[in-house]
Amino acid sequence: KRVVHGIAEGIGTSTQACFKHYGGTVETAKDVDLPDHRKALTLILNAFRTDRIAAVGHRVVHGGEKFSKAALVDDEVLREISAAASLAPMHNPWNLLGIEVSLEMIGKHPQVAVFDTAFHQTM
Repeated sequence: KRVVHGIAEGIGTSTQACFKHYGGTVETAKDVDLPDHRKALTLILNAFRTDRIAAVGHRVVHGGEKFSKAALVDDEVLREISAAASLAPMHNPWNLLGIEVSLEMIGKHPQVAVFDTAFHQTM
């Protein structure tokens, strides 16, 4: 059961950076300076009680042919996301960077990659 949800959009842009977090049915959004993924994740983590994090989910655009469902992030999953970057060059490299920063900052929690392409395989 998802209790809270945080998202940072427009990372690295000067006009579209936005941080949103949801708690229950309340959404809070604000325009902020998000120069990089580390700053974005720091804002998200500061908005929540990090002692209650059970797992971290990452939306990844393309999982190639390898993933037909969500996957617990490990070295092999990271390699496959990188290998699929040519299939989604505007998304996968940034998805991968977000996962790597998350692993560095809060790697003690399970990290799960959820692939858009896995969803589309079920259609």
